[in-house]
Amino acid sequence: MSESKVSAIPFTQDIGNCYIHVYNFGKAYDFYTKTLGLVPAWTNDDPKKPLAGFNMENRVGFILVGMPEPVAPLPYAAFHFRCTDAAAARDYLIERGVQVGELAHDKHAFEFWDPEGNKLFTMDI
Repeated sequence: MSESKVSAIPFTQDIGNCYIHVYNFGKAYDFYTKTLGLVPAWTNDDPKKPLAGFNMENRVGFILVGMPEPVAPLPYAAFHFRCTDAAAARDYLIERGVQVGELAHDKHAFEFWDPEGNKLFTMDI
């Protein structure tokens, strides 16, 4: 029996990007840019698979991916957005017609949904 050589793990301790797949790319893009105020670092206008990359302040980002057919929305929040005040953020989204959940975690967080039904989460701590 031969001994296997142990080598260093070739992964870093960070996440490069997360992905949100959407069917109506234009509507989703408007939500993330106009409603949430995010600025894309880059976009591609390929009508077969439009993309927009968002780089966040902590170096982790996400890519909005336009799909050719409807996709099942995320039933859970894959990540969360930080906010400065959860109650104010919730009121802001309600004023813009966004579906939101109740304040939770001692009123410091809540769930909300993008136009495709993907569950998102925000927290102010």
